[in-house]
Amino acid sequence: MGFYLRSDDEPQREKPLRATKHSITVDKRTVSISLETPFWDGFRDIARLKGMTHAQLIGAIIAEHGTANLSSAVRVFVLDHYRGQVAQAGKIIG
Repeated sequence: MGFYLRSDDEPQREKPLRATKHSITVDKRTVSISLETPFWDGFRDIARLKGMTHAQLIGAIIAEHGTANLSSAVRVFVLDHYRGQVAQAGKIIG
């Protein structure tokens, strides 16, 4: 049995988080990433905020991190994005 953290931070017994494979064509080459739904949703939201296609954002991540372990690189990218927002909010509030 897995746990899923809801926005109220209380663990709820639900389906375990499972990674789903997503294929994206970048520069005429198809790359695949496996991401859990919260990371995929975050990735899509960031692409939308930046006015980029999924392929453009993956291309930018590849340019910075390479293609080795691309799924992990995308997770770190999403995490860094939201950590930056939290840090920025702390500067505004604090």
